[in-house]
Amino acid sequence: MRIFDLAFEALAAVFTYFQVVLRLAMPLAAVVLVFETYSRLTHPQMSGIAGPEGVAAAPEPPAILVLISLVATIALTAVYLNVVIGWHRFLVRGEAPWATGFKLGGREFRYFYNSIAIGIIALAVVLPCVFVIERVLGGIGAGLLSQAISFLATAAIIAIVLRLSPVLVDVALERKPVGLVQSWKRMAPLAGQIVGVGIIVAVLAMASAGIDRFVVALPIGLFFKAALTATNATAMLFLAGMTTTAAVTLAYLRLMPPPATGTGGTRAVAANE
Repeated sequence: MRIFDLAFEALAAVFTYFQVVLRLAMPLAAVVLVFETYSRLTHPQMSGIAGPEGVAAAPEPPAILVLISLVATIALTAVYLNVVIGWHRFLVRGEAPWATGFKLGGREFRYFYNSIAIGIIALAVVLPCVFVIERVLGGIGAGLLSQAISFLATAAIIAIVLRLSPVLVDVALERKPVGLVQSWKRMAPLAGQIVGVGIIVAVLAMASAGIDRFVVALPIGLFFKAALTATNATAMLFLAGMTTTAAVTLAYLRLMPPPATGTGGTRAVAANE
């Protein structure tokens, strides 16, 4: 179906250039996996791998560990910004992964605060859905209606983010950003296909939740449950993240093709130029 064309092209780009994705994201994914596993082991009830009467959560960590965690989170955010910017630039210009090394400057800060602004807008739009799920229906997974609304909310968030995200591609390419309003208008011709990307990502989120439920039901130890669910969460995070980044880049190229240079990434978008 045409509504899913952009989603399938984005997924195809991820798997076609999977080695590039690994070179960009694997070091970051490895660190995230360690943090996710640690979080599940120290807070098993909050992670859903132990019931209220199950294994007690570990005591709160000392202040020094909290500080280390905060510093690590900031570092991870900085690396993640380099990863997604590198993925944009590879798909548009064929630029080799980490070609410009690690950077933390104006480009990265602009990408970060525009991402925050887009996320706030998307969350504000779907906030009524979140309220209904948590306060009326008893939380995600509490019933079929709750899961259906959660699915629609996830798809809506992704679709809104993609409609607003051409500004992020401009920033990644070090062009003057057109702004959020113009980004929304620019993406109007692909509104239906952007909804298709949202649906596919929501399906991935549901699949991840299903895998978690399967793992939690297995008669295995807490450590193995923590490790398996953390691996699932990390894999889905990067698959969804790289797919949505590819989708907005491909949509950007369809509607406003910039001059591409180099090789590699240009092959991923040749059909759209």
